[in-house]
Amino acid sequence: MAFFLLTFIPFFVHSQNVLQIEKRHTKVMLKYTTGDDVTFKLKQSDQWITSTLNEINYDQQIIRFTNLTVVLDSIAAIRSHKPLVPPALGGALWRSGLVALANVALYGIVFQPSNFKEFAYFFGGVTLSGVGLSQLSKKNRIYPIGKKYNLRLLDLNFYIPAVGG
Repeated sequence: MAFFLLTFIPFFVHSQNVLQIEKRHTKVMLKYTTGDDVTFKLKQSDQWITSTLNEINYDQQIIRFTNLTVVLDSIAAIRSHKPLVPPALGGALWRSGLVALANVALYGIVFQPSNFKEFAYFFGGVTLSGVGLSQLSKKNRIYPIGKKYNLRLLDLNFYIPAVGG
């Protein structure tokens, strides 16, 4: 059984290198692998470049994009198109808040309860929170590389040592 595993594992193992943005002293912020579109700005330029990540060379700290090869240290900032908040969360929150606010308004007009204002304020706040979250999900974040954020290449390959002698 062990011979079978050692013989066929190299065929099933997928190598993967990762371009990672992380905030200092906290968790990982973003990860990019081959095939992802990355928008970045080089140190010697103010122009944003969007290109597809083709290859990450961990040993030489080089990133190969479509029609462009970049050294890791020459990247000044990365713009993320991944939203901070899922867009569906804001949409669901403001729609459900709006429906509840309409129900409270109709109930308040017909029955005139004493706590009508509290319910109206609550569901109005839920609706406004949903609108705010949906607007927040549209914002692209910019990660300046330097003092606050680090850019790192990771090699997540499995290396199987040679057996025998």
